[in-house]
Amino acid sequence: MSVSEINCADDLVALANEAVQQVRKNKKYYDLIGAVLMANHVADWHYLKDLQRNHFKETERAAMKASYPEWDILRQLANGTKHCKLQAKQATFTWENNDFWNSLGQMGVSGDLDWFVDFEGKARSVIVLIEVFLEKFADSSARPK
Repeated sequence: MSVSEINCADDLVALANEAVQQVRKNKKYYDLIGAVLMANHVADWHYLKDLQRNHFKETERAAMKASYPEWDILRQLANGTKHCKLQAKQATFTWENNDFWNSLGQMGVSGDLDWFVDFEGKARSVIVLIEVFLEKFADSSARPK
């Protein structure tokens, strides 16, 4: 499915999934950054458009973090591109990492695109965190109100 217009959070999820597929297909870093940025802004669309709130503040951010801890890492990475104060810590890439077999390194991508960060004390692949978040968000019954 190709997204041509964004009207709700689910449209942005679909677009982020397209970006993830582009990363896996073309192995370009800018597609990964694009996927991170889109996944981060799913929360804005959820609260501001879908729930028709006039704000997305700390209460909503805390609810998103509680429901989707992966989203918080993506938020930090996305905000690091804007504010240049990256909080998510780079992790070392080894075959013992949780996401090693689903990471880009297993697809023949150079080490620069294998972006692993510390998540809950474990090295996790950024692309896998995006996929996990988008998959969890697809279950609309679990979305914070």
